[in-house]
Amino acid sequence: MLVQDHEKEKNPEKFMEKVFKDISGALTKQCAQLVID
Repeated sequence: MLVQDHEKEKNPEKFMEKVFKDISGALTKQCAQLVID
């Protein structure tokens, strides 16, 4: 957790990009799961 906070301080754009990718990746996975089910 502390490492992530440090990353955010150091490079906010990169951090937000990573968070956004993680979220969209999770959403894509959920959608795929729904389609399969």
